[in-house]
Amino acid sequence: MSDATDPADPPGKLADADAAYLDVQERIDAHGEETVEDVADAYDRATDLLDRYEDQATGTGRENFKQFVAFKSKFGSLVEDFSEELPVYGAFDAAGDRFDKNRLNERDFERARADLEPAAEIAGLLGERADALARYRQVRRETERAVAELADEIAARERLVELGEADLDAPVETIREPIETYNEAVEDAFAEFNRPRAFERTSPTAKPATSRSRSC
Repeated sequence: MSDATDPADPPGKLADADAAYLDVQERIDAHGEETVEDVADAYDRATDLLDRYEDQATGTGRENFKQFVAFKSKFGSLVEDFSEELPVYGAFDAAGDRFDKNRLNERDFERARADLEPAAEIAGLLGERADALARYRQVRRETERAVAELADEIAARERLVELGEADLDAPVETIREPIETYNEAVEDAFAEFNRPRAFERTSPTAKPATSRSRSC
């Protein structure tokens, strides 16, 4: 995504947001949607155990030792449940090896989290995609507003042109009719532009709606 995009250029911002989304989607596709979801689920389950037991399973007290035994058993069973075909299975296996000892301390948990970084990178793709999609939708709304504002400005200028070309000595009714006809045409166009959609596509590749003023 180019950093040189003019922030005042809505189409450019929209193109950048679309490119960012597609970049994340391509990285997910490289692993496979199901694989990324499996890794994310495994990573969440592993880090949940780490978070729950880090304070309880470290230390030298009797209760700490009981929690350590429970944690070691649960984490070992968790890793055994994972398929060795999982792309980052080795990361979970390495993290489990950190706890193959009689006592644990905070440093053991830090090292286990570091071992899980390869899994964290893949699992994080789902969050990146959600953020990219949210960003795209925000920029799309901003672009649609910019299009509407531009259409308003064009309509106002066209009205001035019409008034400038009108016969100012003519009766007011003679001038009012073409202006009202023009206004109705613009209102109809924007009514269609703002019509609620029956559904919203999740893929941001859909182009934003545009509005065209119609001259009378």
